[in-house]
Amino acid sequence: MKIFNTLKKYGFISFIFCVCLYHLEAEVFFSGTAGTALDILPAAHIENAEVRFKGFYRAQMQIGQRFFSNGAISLRSGNIFQSPQLRDIPSLFNIDELSLMYRFKIEKSTAQLSLFFSEYEPLGADTFAGRYVGAKKISSYLLKKQIGISAPSIIPVSGIGGAFTVTYNAPVAQALYFYYDKKYGSEQLNTDIRVAGVSNAFVGDFLFGASFPLESTDADGNAVVLIIRRAEFHLGFTALIGDNPYANLYVQAGLARIQAKPDSGNSVLSLADLYAFIEPRFALYKTVFSLSMFTLPEQTYKKTAHIDEATGAAFMIRSTACNLGSTQGIFGGIACACVPNPAVTDFNPDNIVFKLVPFAEFTVKTGALSLCIPVRPLEYNNVSRFISLSASYTVQL
Repeated sequence: MKIFNTLKKYGFISFIFCVCLYHLEAEVFFSGTAGTALDILPAAHIENAEVRFKGFYRAQMQIGQRFFSNGAISLRSGNIFQSPQLRDIPSLFNIDELSLMYRFKIEKSTAQLSLFFSEYEPLGADTFAGRYVGAKKISSYLLKKQIGISAPSIIPVSGIGGAFTVTYNAPVAQALYFYYDKKYGSEQLNTDIRVAGVSNAFVGDFLFGASFPLESTDADGNAVVLIIRRAEFHLGFTALIGDNPYANLYVQAGLARIQAKPDSGNSVLSLADLYAFIEPRFALYKTVFSLSMFTLPEQTYKKTAHIDEATGAAFMIRSTACNLGSTQGIFGGIACACVPNPAVTDFNPDNIVFKLVPFAEFTVKTGALSLCIPVRPLEYNNVSRFISLSASYTVQL
């Protein structure tokens, strides 16, 4: 396993060196996005109130005519007022994406070779379809994240690896991934096949892949350099059906883990690894409605801003963009009810989480200001859970 640890240790340095070396003789074009967010959690006693900070920065560079580079970082802090001096605040720093891409022509198609570290084009976000087939943002507002990649992943493509992508004139794109990462308590080699396409009434993104857990001991317990004894599989898709940007059907589904030879005590399939999200959307005059039904793995719903448990439903109503003097605004609200996954935890009415989230978004110069006030009416006896305030600002650089 030492070879993989060495790649992770020096991969970032090698990546920066390659970018800088090419930059010496190439023209560089830069674009970026930065954002910050504050979550305010009140308490019965003012000294127990919490304020948490989040921030992210995403950049893309075009280096000459063929090289492209993407980078994204994010930060999450603990309670800012944990220390009276506002110092030594515990925080989590994350590299969301670091990738270098080389594009070239194959007859009438465009091909791309990529090297990446951390998360790269996860299935579930709009990243792949947006980059290669020109699809507009189609993700659900309910799945929106404040920082990092805009939506949680059905199947993450993360770790350290490479990809080969071909974009046709159709427009259709295909990709082949090879990457190394850690999940389910083991180091794994992964390979995925992906296809995405767009038409006037359909956007689709499909992925199927296999994972090979790496082991360092054989069946007799003897140490070996490397051994692969089994395979696991994963698959999923995202689809938008309908040619109206406000009235359509948005569907996501996938299985994060299918074990050909299950570990002791596990099964081939676990409903805890099931991802299912269906959202019909409607429009009436200048108002947009959506009804969402979902069951999500734990690692997915915990990354969303508005979903607190694995299984449930939500209703959203919002306006289209309206003029407010020199700016534009969107106003709306979400009602969401959810429970722990009934396939994993026995249903208990006490576990129901009901949340109301009024929200507003405003364009401010080259940026966007978002405000929301999540309220959990059933938890009125716990002030920090009953109500909170979240504000974020994102700007194009």
